Parts: sequence; structure tokens; C-alpha cells
Amino acid sequence: MSVVSMLLANGDNLLLTIIVLVFFGLFVVIKRKRFDVDGKVVFLYKTKIGLKLMKRLAKFKRLINIYSTAGVFVCILGIGFALYLFLPYLYLMITHPTTTFPAVAPLFPISISLHGIPILVGVPILYILLSIIVLATLHEASHGVVALSKNIKVKSTGFGFLFGVLPLAFVEPDEKQILKAKRIDRLRIFSAGAFTNVVLGFLFLGAYIALSHFIVSSGMVSYSPYYLDVSAVINNSPASTVGLPANSTVSEINGHEFYSQSQALSYLNVKPGEYVNFTLVNGSIYSMKTTYNSSINNTNHSYIGVSGFLALARPPSFLIEPVSITAYPNSSFSSQSIYWVDGLFLWMWIISFSLAIVNILPLSYLVDGGKIFFDAIGYVVKSEKKALMILNTVAFLFILLLVLLSPIGSVIFASLK
Repeated sequence: MSVVSMLLANGDNLLLTIIVLVFFGLFVVIKRKRFDVDGKVVFLYKTKIGLKLMKRLAKFKRLINIYSTAGVFVCILGIGFALYLFLPYLYLMITHPTTTFPAVAPLFPISISLHGIPILVGVPILYILLSIIVLATLHEASHGVVALSKNIKVKSTGFGFLFGVLPLAFVEPDEKQILKAKRIDRLRIFSAGAFTNVVLGFLFLGAYIALSHFIVSSGMVSYSPYYLDVSAVINNSPASTVGLPANSTVSEINGHEFYSQSQALSYLNVKPGEYVNFTLVNGSIYSMKTTYNSSINNTNHSYIGVSGFLALARPPSFLIEPVSITAYPNSSFSSQSIYWVDGLFLWMWIISFSLAIVNILPLSYLVDGGKIFFDAIGYVVKSEKKALMILNTVAFLFILLLVLLSPIGSVIFASLK
């Protein structure tokens, strides 16, 4: 494998991640006199880059007013949408702790799991960097443009690093002017970033679907069977009875290869008492007589006792490794490169919506979601002290919800089951 392919392949993400983090750390050390340090963990590099462009865009006041007002309603409704997504999943995690993965896990270049529970969700490092550059920059620029359209001064723009290595972007509006602004204008400014992420998310989703259709129709991909990981085997289950080893990789189910998760599940769709056969990549075959487990199944479904079964085994490394779990690019560099761009659109969509949801959650007055919530309830609750008390209570509940939806919650629910 060449040096280029070694650095670009997702299988070697750790090496490229270390190189990138070391580079960022050295940049902070070398340019340390130009950085403002906030709380000893955030290093901010202030510039004037982009201010002229933001001022030009801010002249379209009527259009910006319509856009940012729509953003206010989307962000407020988004809080309810987040609860709609989270609460049913929390119920699943409580009732089926051994079979339901956590709904919330941090995105990071390195993928780490503990007993089948994803602690860190691996995303190719180049995808993360490009996503931060595009999504975070446009998120912050949206705050700046809306602020400028309301005649609020933006002191600076810039970038920074959390803990000296994790990149971020920012704009610095005049806080005193924001506090003096109308409540609806503050809501427009605070909502603009998350709303822009929502809009970008839909754009990247459309681009991903369109490019995927082009790739498939032009024959740039071929479909190959893939493997499934068994990360853990539950004690006293049919799988443990026949000695199925944990951390094994399944290549066939009941003698069939599979090309999608739904196809794999269809081969597992047998009644309790019937047999399921696993063929591992080393050729070993394990025949398990399924049973009925009242705690997680109904009478129409079988139980074999494996955890983390639908985690995809790592496919062979390409020069630029694909994202899809069912289709792979052909051997030509053009096919692999276009497919990599398609994967970039996919992750841009996922990360953009994730940023939008995170930014609208009322986790604290220090974040956009908290400021949106505080000003929104200000229309009903006139006392700022009471409004802040309500925000702090809601923030605590949301933080608790996120903890329970994380791998920490999975471990807690599994231990209580």
C-alpha cells in the first residue's frame, strides 16, 4: 500500500488523525501569541476575514428578515422535534437495553466500541475537517450576517481550537448591542446558525441522492456481499450453548450471503424452535436452535443471543475507502474519487443536521439553544429571574436525557436489567 493510500484509507484513520492533531497543536504553539485563550481550553485566532462579504450580504435586509424569521420558528419547533426523536428511543433503550444501541454518541475519526456499544463513532478524518470548514463557517457567518442586518457591529471573525487541537469557527458580535436589541431580533440572530445547518443539510441530502443515482446508473459501483460482526455473545443463550465466539465475523446466514442489513434480517426471520446457521469467515459453521425470550421478543420472533450483531465488519481498504455498506466503487480512480465525494455529501448531511439539533437544544444560556429558549419564554414569563430558573431546569433535564441516550445510559440500563 502506498503512502497516499495508507493516509486516505479509512482503515488507517488513526494515523492520519494523529498527524492532523499534531499539526494543529504545533500551529497553536507556534502562533500562541496571536491566540486569545478562553478558560484555558479554547484558543481563539481573531481575524477580519469574511467581514466585508458579510456586510455586503447584510444589505439585503428584507430577504434576511424573512430567512431569519423562518429560522426562529424552525428552531423552536426543532426542540419539540428533538423530543419526538429522543423520547421513544429512550423507551427502547430502557425496555431493550441489550439489543438497542445508544441514540447519542460523539462523532470522532476513531471508532471505539465497548461490548458492542459504540463509545466513539468513527468518521473519516477528511470528512470531519471539510465538514467543520464548511458547516461551522457558514453557521457562524449566518449569525454575523443577521446581526449586521440589524445594525449590530461584528467585531471579528476567526477560527480556534478546543483543547488546542479540535478546530472550531466563530464570529464576535457586540454583546452589549445584542442585549439592547429587540427580543425578536435577538431570536433571529441566535437561530440563524442552526437554521442554516438545516438548510445545508437538505441541500447536501439532495446532492447525495442525485450523485448516488448517477453513480449507480453509470455503472461506477458494483455490489458485493458484506460481513457482520458479533461483538458479544449473551450467556445461557442459543449462541453461547453452541460455543459461538464473541468478536467473530459472519459471512453467511443459513448458507446465504447478504447484501444489505434488511436481507440479513430476513434470513434471521424464523420462528422460535427453528435453526439458524452462521458461517464465519474462517469457514466454521454454528447451528443454533432459536428460542423464545419474553423480555425482548414476541411469539413471532426468535432469539439467538448475540449483541452488536449488525455492526458492519471493515471492508477491504481502497485508495479512498467508500462509505456505503452495500456497494463499492470499481477499481478506477475516477470511480473511487466520485464515490468518495458522494460519501462526503452523505456525512455533510448527517453532520449538518446533527449540528442543527445540538445547537437548538436548551442546554445552557451560553449556547444558541439556551438563548433561543430564554428569549422565547420571555414573551410569556416577564420576570428574567424566573425565566432563567425555568431555562436552568429545562437545561438540566435535557442534559440528563442526553446522558441516558449515550453509551453511559446503555451501560446503566443493561446493568439494571
